[in-house]
This record gives sequence, C-alpha cells and structure tokens, in this order.
Amino acid sequence: MPEQQLLKPTEWSYYDYFWADKKDPQGNGTEESSLGEAWAQVKLADEAEVHLKFSAKLHSEVEKSLMNFCENFKKDRKKCDHHIADLRKQLASRYASVEKS
Repeated sequence: MPEQQLLKPTEWSYYDYFWADKKDPQGNGTEESSLGEAWAQVKLADEAEVHLKFSAKLHSEVEKSLMNFCENFKKDRKKCDHHIADLRKQLASRYASVEKS
C-alpha cells in the first residue's frame, strides 16, 4: 500500500495539534526528537574527538618544536653575549695599549 500524501503539506492541519507535543511515558521527547538529539550528541562527540586529536598533534609537532627552538635560541644568545663581552674586553685592552704607546 503506497504512503498517503498530504493534501496541503504547507498548511497547518489539525493533525499538527495532536502530534506536535506528544511525549513518551517516561517524559522524554518524541522518538524523532530523541533520535535527533542522540545523533547531535554523537556528532558533537566525534567533533570533540577530532579537536582533541588535532590539539595533541599540534602540541606534539608544533609547540614542542617551537619550545625547543626557543630554548636553543636562548642558549645561542647567551653564547653570543659572552662572546661579545670577550670581544669588548679585547677591544678595550687593545685600545688601552694603543693609548699608552
């Protein structure tokens, strides 16, 4: 038996009054809405899982490498600062020896 088509699907019908607020005996929404809510929760859980995976990947691949670069840069900067200080001392001593002579 084919499914019956609505005569005026875009207009309000008295059937809408009877079926719009139906709830099951436990007080939950209709089956369609509870199924829709469950599907929305599943989609949210999947999206949250994707975000967690992306966050972990971002942390492992980007943040760690940036932190390593930052630490290495600080070490290199300290070495350069010490080297510059040594060069200044040498320059000052040479300038002093030139002034003496």
